[in-house]
Amino acid sequence: MADGHAKLAPSASSRWMQCTQSQRLIEEHNLESKGSKAAMEGTVAHALAEVLTEDNSYTFIGRSAKDALNIDSNILISSEMVRHISAYNNYVREHVRENSMVFTEISAPLFYDTESKGTSDKAIITGRHCDIIDLKYGKYVVVDAEENSQLIIYAISVIDYVEEFLDEEINTIGLHIFQPRADNYPRYDMTRAQLINWRAKVLEAIDEIENRPKYSVGEKQCRFCPAKAICPARAGQNMKIVSEEFKILDEEPKKPLTIDQMASIVAQGDEIRAWLKDMYNHLFEAAHNGTKVPNFHLKWGSQTRKWKDEEEAKKFLLQHFKLDDIINETLITAPGSDRLVKGKKEIKEEVEALITKTEAKLTLVKGEGENACVNLFNDLGDNKL
Repeated sequence: MADGHAKLAPSASSRWMQCTQSQRLIEEHNLESKGSKAAMEGTVAHALAEVLTEDNSYTFIGRSAKDALNIDSNILISSEMVRHISAYNNYVREHVRENSMVFTEISAPLFYDTESKGTSDKAIITGRHCDIIDLKYGKYVVVDAEENSQLIIYAISVIDYVEEFLDEEINTIGLHIFQPRADNYPRYDMTRAQLINWRAKVLEAIDEIENRPKYSVGEKQCRFCPAKAICPARAGQNMKIVSEEFKILDEEPKKPLTIDQMASIVAQGDEIRAWLKDMYNHLFEAAHNGTKVPNFHLKWGSQTRKWKDEEEAKKFLLQHFKLDDIINETLITAPGSDRLVKGKKEIKEEVEALITKTEAKLTLVKGEGENACVNLFNDLGDNKL
């Protein structure tokens, strides 16, 4: 489902309905959600769903989205994507009856902002029943259908839109999530009365946003919030956690930590670490856009080199060097091979052909001198928490 250019997007409703101050913070600081590879994969999957049939499915495999779907992306359409989208289309067909009206990518005015529209993947009207089916192509965040505010907003808006030309009112609604890569296919059924209550709930949240906004910190509303790095409420909560958890150390500074004390501190690690990472990303973006960040600067990371195929590399190196020269428990690394080929121009180029290189990445590092190259998260024990 797409949200067009809605100020209060349905896809972000779990945020702005719970944290009514967040929208004002986002707008005041001109923040917006960043695009991602996962989001682009979702765009490609939705576009594929519109054109995929049983007869043409094989023609898409291995082609880029740009070539096959005229989408500005080099993402390749895999056999896995074709399989999942075929399953989605079959799921939709299972809910269609002879008297059904099927709407694909139906763009309906949002009931709380008629100047903006939201686009539902599939809306199926059968008699006095409406099914809203939403394709989710992500695999790491499992989406639930129960009281899903995004789907409920779309259901209300679609029903308002289509009832203008229906003879009867819709009185039952089925909300469906089809999330194949997470093996997640929940359904949640609602009555018209429940939708009416939800309409009031959404309008109440919007009234609070406009007249008496307040912060509310929580995993659900903070996870995808564009302002989570600068949010004073989240900072306050995390600083409170830190001060309370480390207070036990101030009371007994000379005694070794107990298991209970360590467990209490480490239990808060995920949220504190996520908060620090969000602030790091915000500082990185600021520095990348030309803002001076005190005590930090941007620096290119190291380029890594490794064998494309270890067996091929081993076979080639054995033609020119002794076994003991190239293997010490494991095959010599690509950078380690430099000392073997030093001064041997005739094979150096052939060895380089066996090596793949990753692009160096720009990182924000501490200090202002040339040697300040310690990444912020190395100091945080990035692989420990």
